[in-house]
Amino acid sequence: MTFVLKPSRSIDAARWDNVGRLLMLGHGAFAARAEAKVRARGFADFDGVAPTLVRAMRAGGASRIAILAERARITPQGMGQIVTEMEKRGYVETAPDPDDRRARLVTYTPKGRRLAEAAVQAIEEVQAEFKALVGARKFAALKSLLGELVDGLPETKAYAGNFFAD
Repeated sequence: MTFVLKPSRSIDAARWDNVGRLLMLGHGAFAARAEAKVRARGFADFDGVAPTLVRAMRAGGASRIAILAERARITPQGMGQIVTEMEKRGYVETAPDPDDRRARLVTYTPKGRRLAEAAVQAIEEVQAEFKALVGARKFAALKSLLGELVDGLPETKAYAGNFFAD
């Protein structure tokens, strides 16, 4: 006889009926749509590691790999591997940090800037699609409420602070 643990309704309800799951599903749909739009703009290799780096990079200036890793919430070793792959694809270049020769600075190449611009356009289009699904007023209210929620979380304050650090 095999014993199978069947979750109670309360476990199922807690697992499925929560804001975290809704945020995760919404983010997944948003990211998938945006990534598909970037690929459709001629960046067929915008997959796997590429979105992680593009989300962490700032448009201007150079960033250390350690800072990019913090922004992406991954290890510096993991970000180093992503940067190496994106450098092979021609999207970024690295150079020694003049302030710390042990560190490397990452900047966009012209091809990388075009990729970043395509990503911004894709994000704007997906936001417009989401707005069309629920209406402009509800979408504005959703963004406002999510902004309030994020502003009240200490974890997101630390993350936002890292985004503007360099």
